[in-house]
Amino acid sequence: MTNRRASWLLVVLAAVTVVGVIVFTTRGSWGGWVLFGMAVVLVVAAVLEAREKRRGGR
Repeated sequence: MTNRRASWLLVVLAAVTVVGVIVFTTRGSWGGWVLFGMAVVLVVAAVLEAREKRRGGR
């Protein structure tokens, strides 16, 4: 898998997870909080990936 494809996959996963968080937490489900944790991890990973690209890495 290329770096560009991996980056897009990370962004798509983060977006889908954030939508899932909104749906589940508004319904009061514990699963929503699990998804919230996953969303935070994915968004942080996406930000770190973008920062590394800007510095000329990978």
